[in-house]
Amino acid sequence: MFADESVARPISILLSYGFQWFLFLLPGFSICARTAGRLSQTAVQSVITIVLTGAVLGYLSFWAFFAHRAIGRSFTMLVYAAAVILVVEALLRRPAAVKGLVWQVGPPFALVLISGMFYLSCFYLFEGPHDPGASLGDIRFFEAVRPGDNLIPEIFADKIYRHEPLRPFCCGDWLSSDRPPLQSGIFLLLRPLRIAGSAGLQYQVLSTVLQCLWICGVWSLLTALNTPAKRSLQLLVPLIFSGFLFYNSVYVWPKLMAATFILFAICILLQILRSGRATHVDFALGSISVSLALLAHPGSVFSLFAFLLVVVSRWRTFKTRKIIPAAVLGICLLLPWTAYQHFVDPPGNRLLKMHLAGVFDVDQRSFARALVDSYRQHSISQIARFKFENFKTLFGPKPLDSMGLSAFRFGPGIHLDRAAIERSRVLEREYIWNAVGWLNLGWIVLAVSLVRGRKLPRSAVTGGHWLIIAAIVNLLFWCLLDFGPGETFTTHSSYADLLLLEVGLGGWMLALPAGFVLIILGLQVFSLFAVWVLYPPVQFFSSPVVMNVPFLVAALVSACSLLGIFFRSTYKQLTSPDGPDASNRPGSDTLRPSIPEPV
Repeated sequence: MFADESVARPISILLSYGFQWFLFLLPGFSICARTAGRLSQTAVQSVITIVLTGAVLGYLSFWAFFAHRAIGRSFTMLVYAAAVILVVEALLRRPAAVKGLVWQVGPPFALVLISGMFYLSCFYLFEGPHDPGASLGDIRFFEAVRPGDNLIPEIFADKIYRHEPLRPFCCGDWLSSDRPPLQSGIFLLLRPLRIAGSAGLQYQVLSTVLQCLWICGVWSLLTALNTPAKRSLQLLVPLIFSGFLFYNSVYVWPKLMAATFILFAICILLQILRSGRATHVDFALGSISVSLALLAHPGSVFSLFAFLLVVVSRWRTFKTRKIIPAAVLGICLLLPWTAYQHFVDPPGNRLLKMHLAGVFDVDQRSFARALVDSYRQHSISQIARFKFENFKTLFGPKPLDSMGLSAFRFGPGIHLDRAAIERSRVLEREYIWNAVGWLNLGWIVLAVSLVRGRKLPRSAVTGGHWLIIAAIVNLLFWCLLDFGPGETFTTHSSYADLLLLEVGLGGWMLALPAGFVLIILGLQVFSLFAVWVLYPPVQFFSSPVVMNVPFLVAALVSACSLLGIFFRSTYKQLTSPDGPDASNRPGSDTLRPSIPEPV
């Protein structure tokens, strides 16, 4: 049964998403436009600069609103007045350079726009008496109501905006200092510019923009690895249809945003290692990226272990005189929040004690004291068992149900098992292996390639095996550091490791003939819709479920746009009688394209 209603609300929500996307990117774009043609910046550096600028301004906005609402609103108006002036000046003086910048950074940001509209159309697909804000994320996909982690940044921002008491905060005994303020700050920066809808709706669509920035992180990583543009699109589109990434882009806790900043830091590291030299700008961008990742979600630190090992092993590449100013910059970003945790709403160490010491209740002990006490209370054999249980949890109770196949019952026909669909979603939400989904087939291609040597094509992502190794190293460190037992769920992890795994395995998946890749993409799309999108909220089971036709049309149009991008990038492979094109064959020069030219 379909709803017979106006298309005003779907249009309003999707236009609001586009407007928030534009506002977030505008300040960073204005800076890059101002320097276009003067400073030598690659496409990766430009994308990173645009995103980091919006995030840093959001963080500064948090402190401006913390001081006083009038100061915060004035800061917002000043930022966007300056951004408009810079863009207009650049268009008048160097229009060709600005046009070149748009073409340079356009692909990833366009994918963020299309993907976010697709996700929101699927998110709001069913009609009901719910607020169109972020609270829908708690009830949209699971029978049990989800914790309000997606609402905490909104609640924090609202208390700061209204200058309400921070205690009691929300969600039981949680404190405002338990979760970093970056997403709250970005929402505060744009809140005075709301032109339609509720503040809750603005928060949902803006936060979806922020989570979808993982696309920019993956695009930058692939570009830094010299992956051809069409290969990047062939990998990004299947990732966009991942159920795990869809869910975590609309259930808007800031885990994917934190992963984006980690991927940016990895990109900077890769460019430094590839060129053998590093500038002050490289170090500054890397330092800001790591700091913002920690200010988005502290769990992102688990993705840094492998890359710290790389830095230590290649220490001579990094000059101390350039590292020190970058380190000071990072400390300056982190210091205000650390002071807030200690002096405004102490103790601020709950997440550390929860994950690394196994202490879930709030107490006044320091993290070091809680850590020592927890380990002293258990024998070495018990601690070893805890770590082993952590390792087993990575694979989940049903590792072969990575694609939601158990949701379908085959007989005289194909039947959907609602309970099995729910179980598939839970597995995909909670376990690393299940979250990777159909891209786990990349393990098979990788294994066969290792056995048969160079008889199979190489991975479409140059150095993709190192991404897999880095993710495995990070996950092993995480298993050892997390107190346990069996606490290594994806909800406790750094999502950057999942993205590294998916990029690495996706590269091997693309080594298959194009026909097989199309089949895997089709299965990915089918799984997303059958397991996630077409599942109505539990609250509506007692009455006929009503599907919103305009949102369905928007979802199909945006999905077709994404698939069109994929088919366009794959067309030559599909029509070539020789199978995969030369860019995926061993020894091909196209495996090593030149570094993108700076604007």
